[in-house]
Amino acid sequence: ICFDVSPNVFFPKPKVLSSVVRFKIKNNITDEEKIKKFIIIIFVNKRKKISNKINTCLSKEFLNIINKRIDQLSMEEVLKIYNSF
Repeated sequence: ICFDVSPNVFFPKPKVLSSVVRFKIKNNITDEEKIKKFIIIIFVNKRKKISNKINTCLSKEFLNIINKRIDQLSMEEVLKIYNSF
């Protein structure tokens, strides 16, 4: 998290505090295009469930994960989705 943004700078004024975040791509990741595509798909329309964004045949262990929204996922769950992406 880089910094927080006051609700006063938005119109209409939200009831939550927003934050600006920075993602750093580690050097050991080789497929940058895959990461960029994944981030765009996951974070666009963040109120939609993951299952509506990614069309994959995932095993039963993923059913609990893909029925959540991005803001409800832990980092481990996001990594599981990315690895199956």
